[in-house]
Amino acid sequence: MSPQYVKPYGKGKKTDAHEAEAIGEAVTRSSRRFVAVKSVEQQDLPMLHRVRERCIKARTALVNPIRGLLSE
Repeated sequence: MSPQYVKPYGKGKKTDAHEAEAIGEAVTRSSRRFVAVKSVEQQDLPMLHRVRERCIKARTALVNPIRGLLSE
């Protein structure tokens, strides 16, 4: 379920037990829509983009000090 539908049923502080109870209460309501389950391919593509972004940041972090040392 989408978190925005579960939040109104939350009670007290945010603990695993309270969140599980809120999810159980929200699921019993028939007027709520559920989030579609993503396929493996749909999960893989954003992961590849995140890994690529991290590689680019790491490369930039490595090249910048080298460039600074070479310019001195």
